[in-house]
Amino acid sequence: MKFDLKTVVLEGVDCSGKTTAFSKIHKMTGFKWNIHDRSTLSMLCYALMYNRDVDHWRELLNEELDDLNNVIVVLIPVIEVIKARLISRGDEFQNVESIVKLNRIFENEVSKIAKRPNVLVCRQETPDCEEIVKWLFDYEKQTYARLSSAMLNACRQKATTEINFLKVTWTDTNFSTIQTKALHYEPEIEYYDQTRSSLIKKIRDERLGQNIYGKPQHHESRRYILAQETCISYLHFIYRNHVLYANIVCRSSEMSKIFPNDIHFLGHLGQIARQEIGLSESTPVKFCLTLDSAHVMFENAN
Repeated sequence: MKFDLKTVVLEGVDCSGKTTAFSKIHKMTGFKWNIHDRSTLSMLCYALMYNRDVDHWRELLNEELDDLNNVIVVLIPVIEVIKARLISRGDEFQNVESIVKLNRIFENEVSKIAKRPNVLVCRQETPDCEEIVKWLFDYEKQTYARLSSAMLNACRQKATTEINFLKVTWTDTNFSTIQTKALHYEPEIEYYDQTRSSLIKKIRDERLGQNIYGKPQHHESRRYILAQETCISYLHFIYRNHVLYANIVCRSSEMSKIFPNDIHFLGHLGQIARQEIGLSESTPVKFCLTLDSAHVMFENAN
């Protein structure tokens, strides 16, 4: 499995060390990641400070975090360090009073997201960029089981234990981290068999021209789609630029017991589609998965 970061956001109050970290991480990694200096967390904190539209920025922060290919690294040294830097170098926008207020806001907001799987909080006086880089590299080392665990943990951090439109993207070629036993998860095995059979039938029918056009479809067809009213609701496979893209939407996903098996099944469906469309085993499959309602139901019952 290949898991890429879309953005790495460096966050923190003024004088927290973001500029230093930005330069060091790029230098250490040869500009491996797309690093942003501030994003929606800062905008939320400034909205709170200046009495602007807080709900708008909180929603955008959630959207940013609910895409697990984004990560936020928050730098929060102790306030005395921040004040000393401010006094030493000065700042165009902040004074001691305002930066103390802003830091208090950051501390409060960061406490609400600190346990999200794609958030790292650093409290050293000087950012430990080696540790940050190590964490980023480790975060990219995903497997199907680890992705499922991260998505479950993200849901646990919500008061409702539900996230709407939780997103994740990954690419796989050899599918080495799929756990075969998950494909035989007893409560879902009949459903898995039905979904697999429906997908195979759909692709084979299209290849044979058994469609409204009466025209056989080739490997670059746009018609390899399975839509159903079940939890795994939509699968669209489209081959472009030597990659098979798998756009998948699940309308409802129980994250503690069912989805840890579903995610392996979704990877398995990518393998099946690649084979049925007639592509080689070396063709990468890029999964773009959206869970419309990712929620935890069973943990409290145990």
